[in-house]
Amino acid sequence: MLPPSRVLAAELAVNGQTLRRAMAELAESGLLEVRPRRRARVGPGGTAQARELLQRLHRCRSLRQIAILTSSPYAIFDPDPMTYWAVVFRVLKEEAARQGLETSVLRWLPSSQIEQIRSLSGQSGVVAVALDVTYEYLPGLLEASVCHIPLVLYNRWVPWLRLPTVLRDDYAAAERVGRLLYDLGHRNMCMFSSVSLNPLRGRDRTDGWVDFLREAELFSNCTPALASFRFFQEQGAFLRRLFDGPQAPTALVFAYPYELELFFELARIGPGDIPSRFSIVTFDDMAPLKISGSRIPLTSVSADLRRMAQCVIELARSVQAGEPNPPSIRVPCDLHVTDSVGPPRS
Repeated sequence: MLPPSRVLAAELAVNGQTLRRAMAELAESGLLEVRPRRRARVGPGGTAQARELLQRLHRCRSLRQIAILTSSPYAIFDPDPMTYWAVVFRVLKEEAARQGLETSVLRWLPSSQIEQIRSLSGQSGVVAVALDVTYEYLPGLLEASVCHIPLVLYNRWVPWLRLPTVLRDDYAAAERVGRLLYDLGHRNMCMFSSVSLNPLRGRDRTDGWVDFLREAELFSNCTPALASFRFFQEQGAFLRRLFDGPQAPTALVFAYPYELELFFELARIGPGDIPSRFSIVTFDDMAPLKISGSRIPLTSVSADLRRMAQCVIELARSVQAGEPNPPSIRVPCDLHVTDSVGPPRS
């Protein structure tokens, strides 16, 4: 026998009308016996029938497939299997297979992004994972949020849409890099970036770097503290003036390793200058990076991509199970310190 209606409504935190409608539906399906002015009771066979319904619901809500949405063809077709998104793509597929999940791949195009998102609606046991999303994909992300299409973002952050995301904690990593160099005695440090800022990254490595310098009261000492060049080859004259001048920084941090060799060539930095003249740190290493002619691998910051993939699937399971707003996950980065950093020159 069920508790009185008012007690049951309070326990379930619903109003009386909602409770009566639910009990009427259960009575129609044979799970309850409902009579006027009497407490409802479980019908004959109701327990077995309820168990079967719950098992069926669980099967419908269990994750069986990860649909990988990628805006970058390089994640799938890149001839170099060690580029960043190609490795992310491969590790995610391997981890899904290890956990017994299928994977499918959809090239996400800006021109048809909303239609492609809608195509995922109603697919039982499927959660989409969006890789390498840029600002132009906001309409598709909004569609996924409004239509409650299960989707997890990979290292992107759109809090006003309440889409769960797995983020690598580059912000904290940049602070750790700054602290490492500060403790070695560096007071004039510069971060170089060759990638335009993406507003969907949230607080990224450049934010963490600038905030650390400000908290350490070093921002005004650094010349410059942060330099963002889309193409280093266009800045050769500036780099030579900077590094040949009396206020040249003693530590260089590269937000992205692209065009690293070209940078050293234009700035006239050779293997013998590390770390005697400049300490060097780089983010996003896929393999130990070295300058041509040097035997010293560079101090680097990297994320555990296997752990990132595991967290993506963990969030996907929560979304598929019906959790309305699963908390996003921030994965710490690893700092690999080598002899490419040392005390500043006198």
